[in-house]
Amino acid sequence: MILSKYQLFFNLFGVGVILYGSVNAILYHYLREIKYLKTVAYTQTFFLIEIFNIMIGATRSTYPATIIQVTSRLLVSWAVAYSHKHHNIWLTLLFIIWNISDLIRYLFYISRGKILKVLRYNAFLALYPIGIFLELVQINIAYSAHKGFIGYGFVIIMILYLPLFPFLYTHMINQRKRSAKISEMNKKKK
Repeated sequence: MILSKYQLFFNLFGVGVILYGSVNAILYHYLREIKYLKTVAYTQTFFLIEIFNIMIGATRSTYPATIIQVTSRLLVSWAVAYSHKHHNIWLTLLFIIWNISDLIRYLFYISRGKILKVLRYNAFLALYPIGIFLELVQINIAYSAHKGFIGYGFVIIMILYLPLFPFLYTHMINQRKRSAKISEMNKKKK
């Protein structure tokens, strides 16, 4: 009972964080004030709580997938975009893609509605590859500003996307299959 109340509170609060982050991403795009980019980075930092949620059993997510996703977002938000003061349409699109993806997920967790379920298990098919591409664009922009040790660090990070993207994408496809299987079983029960 306490856990389900926590989950509801967390997901509702998460929707608020996502919307706040979205507004700040748009403000940053148009006003170019770094405080908005910093706020977007903080809103992404909020999602570190997802790891805690796994620990307490508030979500069935897995550690590897969650840690990889949260780490890549923090890397792009703080070490790439904020520290390099990136400002480009691709960054804004990246933030919007992340927020759409998260908004679908959190709203689905709150309501379990049919439309949200369809979006939850299908929107990622397009959003995820686009998001990864846009993350790599931002990392590449940061790489082009550095030579030497830091530049090599960005190259290593980009290379790590090669095995990690298929891992995460396959994870989502497996979740999609599992959801479809459960839906099919529930239909047969009726």
